[in-house]
Amino acid sequence: MKFLFASDMSFYYIPVYPGDSAAEIVVSEVAEHFAQADFSIVNLETTLGIRENYAPIFKCGPNLMSSADFLHYINPLKPSVLGLANNHIGDYGEAAVYNTL
Repeated sequence: MKFLFASDMSFYYIPVYPGDSAAEIVVSEVAEHFAQADFSIVNLETTLGIRENYAPIFKCGPNLMSSADFLHYINPLKPSVLGLANNHIGDYGEAAVYNTL
């Protein structure tokens, strides 16, 4: 049995969903590895939404939030599990967590 664990996937530092062919090539190459796994986990190290709609919590370090458009890059990977148990899921409060779910 083959397991694949991908950690800390976040799109926080890409301000706008690119939707370009270069990104599609990267995703297709990574998707090949996911397809070979019997079980795969991706840790989504961000909440999903529009930053202006949520107030960030006070904390040390960055508050991560990415556009839900970036799910376009996760869907082709077809992970068995999309993990949200990390130190950034609550960066913009409960409403952002519910939006991400």
